[in-house]
Amino acid sequence: MHSGARRPPDRGSGAPRWPRPCGARPLRGPRPGSPSPRAVLGRAGPGRAVPCRAAAPRRHPHMEPRESWAALAVACLIRVPSEVVKQRAQVSPSASTFRILSHTLYHEGIQGLYRGYKSTVLREIPFSLVQFPLWEALKDLWSWKQGHVVDSWQSAVCGAFAGGFAAAVTTPLDVAKTRIMLAKAGSATARGNVLAALGGIWRTQGLSGLFAGVVPRMAAISLGGFIFLGTYEKTRELLL
Repeated sequence: MHSGARRPPDRGSGAPRWPRPCGARPLRGPRPGSPSPRAVLGRAGPGRAVPCRAAAPRRHPHMEPRESWAALAVACLIRVPSEVVKQRAQVSPSASTFRILSHTLYHEGIQGLYRGYKSTVLREIPFSLVQFPLWEALKDLWSWKQGHVVDSWQSAVCGAFAGGFAAAVTTPLDVAKTRIMLAKAGSATARGNVLAALGGIWRTQGLSGLFAGVVPRMAAISLGGFIFLGTYEKTRELLL
């Protein structure tokens, strides 16, 4: 070997080591079943470089905006009986919860606990289709305005606005659901026809009847959206 040839520094000599280029890996044999380098380069195409993961922009995974109808239907199997008992206890404060439950089962059977099931599902589907896409749109708009992904508290604010708006536009369906659950057994309203219930409210009370209780409904769901969606966003940031 020529005396002037430069030898590579020994790893154990303390000589400086050049940083490895981003994306480079130590030379090793191919793993069993892994594609050949030619196949990888063929997929990447000429002139393309493997991006550095550290330099890649932060992606903001979105929550799926639409809950499936099947999931809503299953959730309402548990929610509706408790909602029926709760609302009847609210209009009859002197009766206990157990007494209301036993009275409903004795006079109406199990179908009495599920009165308003269809109207509840018909309320939850439009609510979800409004709330989650609006939440995502508000987050995207805020992110675009400030130039980076929204923080968890900003996501919570967007969730509060989205929940309040969805609560407002679906209030007529909520009023119809309540009337159906509280109607006298055997009456026309107790049959569960949502359109008939809405028509009856419109004829007797007009627009104000259809939006009865809109303010407390918006306030409650806005608070719930702030807490739930803000907590979801913070948890996602901690886990990812």
